Amino acid sequence: MTQAPRPDLSGGLDGVLTLLSQSLRASATVVYWIDATKGSPIAHHGYENAYFERYEQGAGRDDPISFQTVVRQGSRLAFLSQTLKTLDRSRLGGFMHFMSDCGFADAMTFILRDGDRPMIGVGVMKTHDDPPMTEETAAVAQAIQSYLETNLIHHPGIRRHYVDRQLDVKFGLSRREREVVGLIADGASNHDISVVLGISEATVKTHIQRSFDKLGVSSRTATMRMLLQPEHWLRSA
Repeated sequence: MTQAPRPDLSGGLDGVLTLLSQSLRASATVVYWIDATKGSPIAHHGYENAYFERYEQGAGRDDPISFQTVVRQGSRLAFLSQTLKTLDRSRLGGFMHFMSDCGFADAMTFILRDGDRPMIGVGVMKTHDDPPMTEETAAVAQAIQSYLETNLIHHPGIRRHYVDRQLDVKFGLSRREREVVGLIADGASNHDISVVLGISEATVKTHIQRSFDKLGVSSRTATMRMLLQPEHWLRSA
């Protein structure tokens, strides 16, 4: 998983990480965006950044509970130790060595969905010093999963950041273009945008036209509608 800038969520995700760690009695937790074929951490606790680098560079290729695998199987929750009972461990040697090198003994993945769309992944890692995964752990995880889908998915900061992220990932808007269309959604005129961003009106017009082309719209009204009512195009993200 590659690192991503952490959104300002007024400490909300710190509380989520604490909830996960304490309720599931785990040393390491991570919350990450689900972006097509990769996961991008929003916040994490108990991991070294090198873990994500090594995972993305190939160590996670044989992860049997990767979010891609869990989503593809139509599941919502998976445990490493339980999954290994049905697999040939010799085929996962590289991944298991990676886990051991990082000091982890077991892991859990669960998916948070917005309707039918996987939006956020949660990873929970246990060391050898943590209590093992049990049926009780699964029951607690399922309760937390329902709670987070109700409260985290609809957190205003999460929604805003996810919309901004999809304007980048799905449509390829640059940071400046995203700032411009965000101001358009707020009803700002070209002059207002130039003042706020400290750029000329000619440059504003260039950013607007490029943004329209990338978004497939032809007017400010359509852009405003798209950003203020993102449900339709987010579901196809």
